[in-house]
Amino acid sequence: MPADQADRSHRLGEGSLRFPPPATSAGMNAVGLGVDLVHIPALTEQLNSPGTRFGESFASSERRAARRRAAETGLDEAHHLAARWAGKEAFIKAWSSVLVGRPPVVVPDKVDMAHIQIAGDAYGRPFVALTGDIAEAFAASVPGATALVSLSHDGDYAIAVCQIVHLDGGHVASTS
Repeated sequence: MPADQADRSHRLGEGSLRFPPPATSAGMNAVGLGVDLVHIPALTEQLNSPGTRFGESFASSERRAARRRAAETGLDEAHHLAARWAGKEAFIKAWSSVLVGRPPVVVPDKVDMAHIQIAGDAYGRPFVALTGDIAEAFAASVPGATALVSLSHDGDYAIAVCQIVHLDGGHVASTS
């Protein structure tokens, strides 16, 4: 891969979002797993409720990407936002599974879901991009780890699976 393409492959065009470098299976150690299933009509209703702030759970880049994917696929924006919402929830569950036996590092009711972004690379492959206090808390609680995510939707449902891995084969420190 040419150097300029390799550099672009680790940056997202908007802001400072970055995604993890490519990993080889020899250098990964899975430490957490999360999954989430979203009923798309229920999410659509939540997004369209008068006075709702649910849409603020998505960064503007996520909303734009969902609109773009909707135009490409013919599915409505909510289908694509549902997959991203499932990705955010799967990330929270995977991160929580790493911290079993330890107190939460972020107060659950204070999590700004817009700081957990499900973005796509230039080829449409999803990745987790963390910003703000969530990025800081994740890096401090699971040093050397990154999150991998897979999204899908079919009919009225969207699903995501997220795995927390150490790219260097490291391990999460135990509390004992």
